[in-house]
Amino acid sequence: AEVEIFRVFPFADFDIEVISVEVQARNYYQLDVIFSTANYAKVAVLGGDHVYAKLSDGLQFPAGAAEWHRRLSEDFHAHVKPSTATLQ
Repeated sequence: AEVEIFRVFPFADFDIEVISVEVQARNYYQLDVIFSTANYAKVAVLGGDHVYAKLSDGLQFPAGAAEWHRRLSEDFHAHVKPSTATLQ
């Protein structure tokens, strides 16, 4: 539920300096994208929680970053061409 909650969370309406979020292997990248686009940086990993801190200056993402993040959120390995060993 964390992804669904923070995907629509009105970050601009609140002054949250630090937040700790419980993550799972299947959703941690999506949460990283959500928080980075809301000008937060991951500052710690505490067991199953990730801690994000608000940045004083916003991030400038390169052109195409939103699409790249979307693709990676769907399939984290989409950015890497699969390499497999073959037997001769």
